Amino acid sequence: MLLPALFAGASPNTLAAARTRLQNQFAADYQNMEPQTRDTWIDAILTLERAAGLDETDEMTIYSIIASDAELASADLEAFAGFFDRRYREHDYSGGPAQGQAFLRTPGLFWAGRPAALAARVRACAGPQSGRLKLADMDPGVRAAVRDAFVARANEIMKQGGCELADCRADCAGNGGSGSQAQAG
Repeated sequence: MLLPALFAGASPNTLAAARTRLQNQFAADYQNMEPQTRDTWIDAILTLERAAGLDETDEMTIYSIIASDAELASADLEAFAGFFDRRYREHDYSGGPAQGQAFLRTPGLFWAGRPAALAARVRACAGPQSGRLKLADMDPGVRAAVRDAFVARANEIMKQGGCELADCRADCAGNGGSGSQAQAG
């Protein structure tokens, strides 16, 4: 294992203290993990910290800047709608820098005066040009091609298991794409 090599020459208490520090730092995550995985997770973080020389630095705060599903054009289909149309990806990509800039301008986030000074140096970024795009707005030909590819792949998988899906293309065309049936092969 890599961790003992990274702590070679240090007192035995050093490794134990580092593990305890991380268990305390990530207490909520640590307690919610399965007992058989949480110590491995702590050791993985400790290995990365020690290898990068970050284990003896001051504690830092890491911020996550994420968009909600309502802000993303590609949130439909479990966030895979962006694969259907480039406009969806461009919409979501352009929102990222705008959200980051808004976050950096948050009053009181950093020490006094920092957001205003930073705001002057941040290049303006256009946000999304439109509201959330909907699956219904996609090109029907693209939707049909993707549906047909999913059906063909599902049939391949079902055949391997001894079953076959009924061809649902006609059924989907008749009821808006919500119907499919399975039959034993």
